[in-house]
Amino acid sequence: MRNVSRRLIIMAMGVICSATTVKAQDAHRFEIDIPFQFILSGRTVQPGRYVVGRLDPGKPNILIIKNTKEGTVRLLTMQRVESDKPSATSSLVFLRKDGKFYLFQVWSRDEMHGNQIPISGGDQSILPEDQNSRLVRLRAKAP
Repeated sequence: MRNVSRRLIIMAMGVICSATTVKAQDAHRFEIDIPFQFILSGRTVQPGRYVVGRLDPGKPNILIIKNTKEGTVRLLTMQRVESDKPSATSSLVFLRKDGKFYLFQVWSRDEMHGNQIPISGGDQSILPEDQNSRLVRLRAKAP
């Protein structure tokens, strides 16, 4: 009887710990509708509903973006960027230039750190400082 009680306590603690882990992961994962084609690491990606989040909570610079309809998954190695205040909503920031959208930054709600896609040498012309580029922010719906 004592072993059964001990096992139940251990199982209950395991369930509580795993529930806490899932909640922490959900804080860095969100769904968002993207109504236009966009360029991600040099490839054109179709409009649709996407799940965006961290692959591993311990590695905040590795993100996953998954098209919920097609099941297409892309892993991104990002650079950390900072803000003066926490982000009010989870969002994606795109650079728009010459009618094309480039995924540029990812922000999670209540975070002061976001993620930015590194710009390679050939892509310097899409930087926001370019007078022909502008930023477009898409906000995720509240959970």
